[in-house]
Amino acid sequence: MATSNKQSCPYALHRAMEHQAEGALDAGAVDKTTIQTLLLVNVILTPVIGEVGVNVLFKRSLHLTSRTFPWLTMAENHGDTGDLLASLSARLAGRDTNEAVEASSALLVGFTELLATLIGDSLVKTLLGSLSASLAPSSNKHETTPEQDTTS
Repeated sequence: MATSNKQSCPYALHRAMEHQAEGALDAGAVDKTTIQTLLLVNVILTPVIGEVGVNVLFKRSLHLTSRTFPWLTMAENHGDTGDLLASLSARLAGRDTNEAVEASSALLVGFTELLATLIGDSLVKTLLGSLSASLAPSSNKHETTPEQDTTS
């Protein structure tokens, strides 16, 4: 069970959405962040499981997510990941913000769970942990400065 992925992936997505929306979250921001996340996932995972493997996982997770969100169902057989993501983008952008957030989160959780069944939770965390860091808003990265000694 990919419990840690269930918690970290949507959390990173929500943080990224809030950051990109700058207080005004809408379906367009959800769409943009979701596609950006999936493109990063594609870049990270392609050297590990191949382009075809990533594409198959995207399609399978989208199929499973469309059971809860029927408007995600894609009748067309997309040849590559780029076409699939373009179609997903259009579907997310046309929805209510809350629906888009829920569907995006469910899709990413489903994707990471499928991936974990193939390569294990530990490797998923190792590979996609860098993704959470890259999605983190820079404003949330606190730089610490050493305290100065004022006792002299």
